[in-house]
Amino acid sequence: MRKRELALRYRTRLAIATAIFLIAGGAGVLRFSTRTDQNITTRPAAELCSQPKTAPSLRGLADILLSNAAVFANLVLGGALIWIRSLTQLLGVGFDAGTLVYVTLRVTRSPLFTVAAFVPHGIAEIAAFLGAAATGIRVGCVTLNALRRLDIEWKTETGSLGHELRVPAALLVAAALIEEFVTTRVMDYVSCT
Repeated sequence: MRKRELALRYRTRLAIATAIFLIAGGAGVLRFSTRTDQNITTRPAAELCSQPKTAPSLRGLADILLSNAAVFANLVLGGALIWIRSLTQLLGVGFDAGTLVYVTLRVTRSPLFTVAAFVPHGIAEIAAFLGAAATGIRVGCVTLNALRRLDIEWKTETGSLGHELRVPAALLVAAALIEEFVTTRVMDYVSCT
């Protein structure tokens, strides 16, 4: 396959993963926005300023990185189960993201705080998960072709998959670093001003 064709197929898989994520995120928001029995205690973002702060640490970074790496691995390797695990993991990530954003906005009543809590690391983290899901879809295609006993150039496929995962893996590490060392500081600044 030519490089251009591979790039087009990757973009198509990325678009599919993004659509699934956005639909699941919307479902997460709707799940809580339509409930009437919500017992959500609102706390202004400024009230969070008086809460004790946890200093960023390497242990916190390791916890975030391991947690995100598990999701990342499920998104990629789950494709071997003919997309079932990859897609259910992506639906779960999208639903959780939508729910967290909605509940944070509802509790703090501060759009600025909600943006501060999710945007600094969320952009890189979501991009990494979408890239992993796109690669997971490709793993599913390769698995399906193997089950159909089609000729597969394994060396080319594994090299290409590794190439596809370089940027999402780097984004995952960057997201963990930002989440541990930047996001908390931004949230503190927004809530305390």
